[in-house]
Amino acid sequence: MLKLQYAFFALTTAVFLFGCNAEDDQPFVDENILAYDGENVTGPILVAADYEASAQFFGADLSNSIGKNLVEVSWFMGANPSVCLVRIYGEGTSTTPGDLLFEADVTAGVRTPGWNAITLQEPIPITGEGLWLSIAFTHPDTQQSIGCDAGPAQRGGDWLYSSEDMRWRTFSQRTGENINWNIRGRLE
Repeated sequence: MLKLQYAFFALTTAVFLFGCNAEDDQPFVDENILAYDGENVTGPILVAADYEASAQFFGADLSNSIGKNLVEVSWFMGANPSVCLVRIYGEGTSTTPGDLLFEADVTAGVRTPGWNAITLQEPIPITGEGLWLSIAFTHPDTQQSIGCDAGPAQRGGDWLYSSEDMRWRTFSQRTGENINWNIRGRLE
């Protein structure tokens, strides 16, 4: 069954295909954008369950942004999940997010397929501690929803929590696939 899911994942890549060039192999870099991903290429096919895809930004990587504020989170969504939440966590450990700093139910406003964004009414200061930017979603059936790039995976770019095993693991650990979630933060 797992091999069938991988084959289906590979075959349905075209569903999210928006074009890719050599520059897309590098993580998106901008002094006011937190991101590990390149352009959206696809999204994994995940069975019915609750998930949370997250990009973990390490404190050391945020040191040049101290004094700025996280003001927006954006993500690519391919197909509507039955529930969609944006969550931001504090530093936590190397394998689990810290305290919940922000949560918003965005289910009713999700546009698919496409990029979505939420502006934080109360910006989160960048203090030098790490942050996890997460999109939590529920699949009522097997489907593609959260978007990803073509990889290679960046450290922190592919965390996935699943209600099936109730654990945070990288997508690479779960599947062997090498991607980064299309989840970004904007700083001011």
